[in-house]
Amino acid sequence: MTPEAFGSPLDRRAEGMAGLLLDCLLNPAAPLSVKRLCLWHKSLFPESHPDVAAGQLRPGSFRVESKASEDLAIIHLMGVPREHLVPELHRFVEWFNDQDQTLDGLVRASIAHLWFVTLHPFDDGNGQIARARADLALTQERSTDPLDQAPGLISSHILLTRHVYYAALQADPCHSTFCARHRETPFNERQRKVLNRLLDAEPDGFQDGMTTRNYVSLTHCSPITASRDLAELTAAGILRSAGAGRTTAYAIPGDDLVRT
Repeated sequence: MTPEAFGSPLDRRAEGMAGLLLDCLLNPAAPLSVKRLCLWHKSLFPESHPDVAAGQLRPGSFRVESKASEDLAIIHLMGVPREHLVPELHRFVEWFNDQDQTLDGLVRASIAHLWFVTLHPFDDGNGQIARARADLALTQERSTDPLDQAPGLISSHILLTRHVYYAALQADPCHSTFCARHRETPFNERQRKVLNRLLDAEPDGFQDGMTTRNYVSLTHCSPITASRDLAELTAAGILRSAGAGRTTAYAIPGDDLVRT
């Protein structure tokens, strides 16, 4: 007897989510691809939906905002601009499939989750796919039979702590994007501290910019060392400079922050 016989229509989307999770658990060795992500998305929307292009990347921009007043809107979450979406999605897939990573499994799953949600490649269903893909990352770390593990680990936990989850998503995603893009770039401890401070200051930016004087104050190094560190970061394209002489200020380029 079918569920419809008891007056409970079968939730096709829930069925699609179950199939998505099973694919993650049973096929952890299968490489991630844009095509696989699109197939997952299509499985979540088996029936026609006027606002969702099932199995296709979103055609335009994406943002979650609320009106603070008639003239002011607060942006809570913004996806990568559409013109950057395809190359950034391929960059994400390449990173996820990199077998030489030495990241802890939970750290890798967390970075991948936030990165994917920041990309926001589909009209809808991004959170569900991101959580399932995080489960995939954890499954790849397990040495035992994945069916012996509790399925939907990330999804279940997020459902229990969704207020914390949404608060984290509204926080600026710059750290995740920047770290993923420059994961192989060597930084000394002073540079790492200053870059983290600059990222913490987004989206408004570091007050008055990161000058040599501010660098010295933050790292307690000499002005000569500060100038050398900043010059290295600028030459590598990690920072951009504006101004001249003592008024020269440094900032992280907008492309590294996934900003419009």
